[in-house]
This record gives sequence, C-alpha cells and structure tokens, in this order.
Amino acid sequence: MRPPHLVQVNLTDDQTHAADLLPAEANSDTLPGLGAAGVTEVVVVGEPPPAPDAATTWVAELARTWIRPAE
Repeated sequence: MRPPHLVQVNLTDDQTHAADLLPAEANSDTLPGLGAAGVTEVVVVGEPPPAPDAATTWVAELARTWIRPAE
C-alpha cells in the first residue's frame, strides 16, 4: 500500500518506469513507511553549494538529515 504522502509520476508511457515524489519536508522519519510500501531506492535532490570546497559539508548535512545514527 502506497503511503498517502507519495505521488506517483509515470516518466514514460512504459509503466516499468515510475518515480515517487516526496514533499520537501520529508526526512529520515519518512523512510520506514517508504520501505513498508516497497520503495527500495531514494534519491535526494538538492541544490549543491556554489563553492566546490563546501561540498563535503553539504553532503555531511544531507547525511545527518537522512541517515539515523546507529543505536
């Protein structure tokens, strides 16, 4: 069963290609519901920093948003 916050978009007429779009406020708390719905891959899209030397910090901040620390 698809969680209600997902919107399915067919990328082509071929039904084998589809994407689920999450709202911008989605975070790591959203992931268990996605797994239960059968989602096996999540791609986080965001605007990278303008300076290449800031990329490491930007990626670390994304990781903190999406990956829970081991308990």
